[in-house]
Amino acid sequence: MTDQELKVLTDIRWALGDNGKRMQTELVQYAAQLKARHDTAIETLRQIAAMPRRTREQRLAGSCVTLLDSLGD
Repeated sequence: MTDQELKVLTDIRWALGDNGKRMQTELVQYAAQLKARHDTAIETLRQIAAMPRRTREQRLAGSCVTLLDSLGD
C-alpha cells in the first residue's frame, strides 16, 4: 500500500468515526451499517414529513430531509 493509499484509508476511517481498531472487513461492515442507519433515518423523516396534518415536527422533518438530500449520497 502506498503512502497516498494509506492516507486515504486513514481519512475514510476518521470520516466514518472509526477508532482505527477495526480490521478491513469490519470497517466495510461498519460503513455498511452506517449507510443502512442513514437510509432508515431518511425514510423515517420522509414518512413523518408526509403525514396529513402539518405539525411543527413534520415541518422540521421535511426541512431535515431537504437538507440531507442537498448533501447528496
